Amino acid sequence: MPDYRALAEQDVVGRCVVRDGALVYANARLAALAGVDAAALVGRDPSEVFAFDTVGGGDDDDDDIPDVRALLDGQRPVPDGGLSGRVRIRRPDRSPVEAMVRVTDIEYEGAPATLAVVVPPAPARTDTGSVLERATADLVRAADRRDVCAVAIDTATEVLGFEAVSVYTLSTVDTLTAVASTESDVTLPETVPTDGPVWGAFLTGDTHVVSGDACGLDPSMDLIVVPLGDTELLVAVSEREHRFDTAVELMDLLATNVEAALDRVHREQRLERLHEATRDLMVAETESEIAEVAIGTARDVLHHDMCGVHLYDADADALVPVAVSERTREFLGTDGAIPTLEPGESLAFDAFEAGETRVYDHVHEASGVMDPTTNLRSELIVPLGERGVFLAASTLPDYFDETDVSLAKVLCANVEAALERAEREAAFREQRAELEERNGRLDEFASVVSHDLRNPLNVAQGRLELAREECNSEHLAAVAESHDRMAELIDDLLTLARQGRGLGDTEPVDLETLARTCWQAFDTGDLVVVDGLTVEADRSRLRELLENLLRNAVEHAGPDPTVRIGALGSPEDPTGFYVADDGPGIPPDDREQVFEHGYSTDEEGTGFGLAIVRSVADAHGWEVRVTDGEDGGARFECLL
Repeated sequence: MPDYRALAEQDVVGRCVVRDGALVYANARLAALAGVDAAALVGRDPSEVFAFDTVGGGDDDDDDIPDVRALLDGQRPVPDGGLSGRVRIRRPDRSPVEAMVRVTDIEYEGAPATLAVVVPPAPARTDTGSVLERATADLVRAADRRDVCAVAIDTATEVLGFEAVSVYTLSTVDTLTAVASTESDVTLPETVPTDGPVWGAFLTGDTHVVSGDACGLDPSMDLIVVPLGDTELLVAVSEREHRFDTAVELMDLLATNVEAALDRVHREQRLERLHEATRDLMVAETESEIAEVAIGTARDVLHHDMCGVHLYDADADALVPVAVSERTREFLGTDGAIPTLEPGESLAFDAFEAGETRVYDHVHEASGVMDPTTNLRSELIVPLGERGVFLAASTLPDYFDETDVSLAKVLCANVEAALERAEREAAFREQRAELEERNGRLDEFASVVSHDLRNPLNVAQGRLELAREECNSEHLAAVAESHDRMAELIDDLLTLARQGRGLGDTEPVDLETLARTCWQAFDTGDLVVVDGLTVEADRSRLRELLENLLRNAVEHAGPDPTVRIGALGSPEDPTGFYVADDGPGIPPDDREQVFEHGYSTDEEGTGFGLAIVRSVADAHGWEVRVTDGEDGGARFECLL
């Protein structure tokens, strides 16, 4: 007789050893077919494990063929070479599964015994390997959830021959809704009950086989329930019960590939929608508008029904609620009051102070939780820099995975950037309003200067001309000089008033061309352009700057000055430009004063020229300074 100990290592089929009317050994495969542990089969009567049919085989008449039960009970000897037949393997709370059995005599642990090799029939189907390989390729190409579900359903139907297959998704916190189904006579429900074994299998994340009545079908049908990650579920049904004993492994393999494909398309779609939401964030003008966009995105894109944004209030030293989802208000109660989060009283403030993203899988058990009696189980807290926090929560434990955390961080980075932008733009709007108010005052000042000063001056100049016609006094020349001096002062005052205005449109300006245009107003000295360069500037304002620097050189550098203009740094990539003369220069102690309004060392100067220079530079965001030139004169440098 063959030695069973060598055969026992082969667990591809079910095996059991019977002696004296009881099982003394059962392998793992037989236990899996029976739906129990192998140890639970040992000691049982064969009739408790199998339901018997009449065997077939051999050359004898049917009446002379002993049934399998008699062989296993030892009531009849096993024919030489063994005998084959059919049995049904009993399963707790489920229909038996049909199988073929072959009975032979063996020696087991030194004594004669009977070996039963149990083989469930494989379902007729197409070439499984090629179909699964094709399905894997199709899943890689799938562009969205609909494509993935179609591949899953077609494959489950083609490979395993199920009568009906559906894919469900977690549409709300406690509802699974069908998103794709086969068209057949057997119809799975549109939604899955939340208190039955199908929902239980979804929560555990493990593949289960359950009775058809769990989905309102005939109890004679069986369902294979395969979770696909955290939000999808595949359910297949068949009236041919034996299929499930060989289908689970294949379904698990298919489910692994489907889950990976769903995770990929979900992530791609959510990232795409996050980028779309970024545009909405970047046009929102206020903190509350930004927070509302963030909540809508978290709800609709990241599927966080319960979420909120709290921003830090420095005066209150607390995180103040700015926007929350409707589901959050419903969860907190009828009044919808959202608590303010203060230091030392909440996990959210702790995360905000630490600047750390934190995930709690059982938040009610966490040390420092605000309300230990809460029905919340999972919480995700993502700081918004120094501006506040984003919170998401769920009544389910272990709800947030790495993808949830990663995408929430992307959203919160965009929210933080939007808040910073809104703050800058609010400050800019405030500055613009102040500038417009100041411009209004300057316009009023210019009007006064232009009308109330220039008109009387024009009258005085006209009277002076009449006086010259009537008499020739040496005092009239002095009066004319005073009139010219007053006109010059008025012109400089008007120019200075214009410096308070914002810049006009800027453009690339060729500095050499503009400087030579300005130099035409002077009939003395030489202008030397050392380096040609282009400056991004308001052309008219830059002309005012150059005119005043050139006038300053002509008036203070002595007769026939040489004025040089060149680049600071490399001419190809300049950091600024300079205007230098060959005059006596400016003493170091006076170099800051020269830019003050009214400062001048020339009795005939107005003291506004260099003040205008600094004003134009400031308007462009440049820095202007004075130093010594190479020829010992004054050198004015504009740093761009």
